[in-house]
Amino acid sequence: MTESDKLNDYFVYVIADDDKRKVEMNKMVMSAFGINPVCVEKDFYDNLIEHIYNIHDEGKFPIIFLDDNLGFGERRGSEIVKLLNDAFKDKGGILIPSSSNYKQQLDEWKDILNTDVWTIPEEGKLPIEYFRDGDIERYCNEYLENFSNGEQKSELGKIN
Repeated sequence: MTESDKLNDYFVYVIADDDKRKVEMNKMVMSAFGINPVCVEKDFYDNLIEHIYNIHDEGKFPIIFLDDNLGFGERRGSEIVKLLNDAFKDKGGILIPSSSNYKQQLDEWKDILNTDVWTIPEEGKLPIEYFRDGDIERYCNEYLENFSNGEQKSELGKIN
């Protein structure tokens, strides 16, 4: 079993962005690593809520690559992070900024998140760099190690 197969056993990748070119580019990067992401390109908050509930119902966790400026009439990514933080108090996932100002986006999120069930990277990078540098596997393992929502940590195991 490859690394991406093991990651796919525990996580579902979600790209939330209104820029179709960025969505396609990130899909290509992820597919090169054996990952078929879910893409959300409109009604971001409502669609993310629905996908997250479904992902949790499957016994998995979401990894969400979230843009900050999602277009006219949409909430900003930082607003969505706050709402997700409030909506999912018991089960979360991994949130990764993917705007062109990802470092600023990450700093804003650090001020918003006040829960252990949602985690964010320590530093901002381009989405491709998380895969290229192996950070995705590290973040996934750390999330599984720290997750404690009544499930046995030993049942979740570790991705190696």
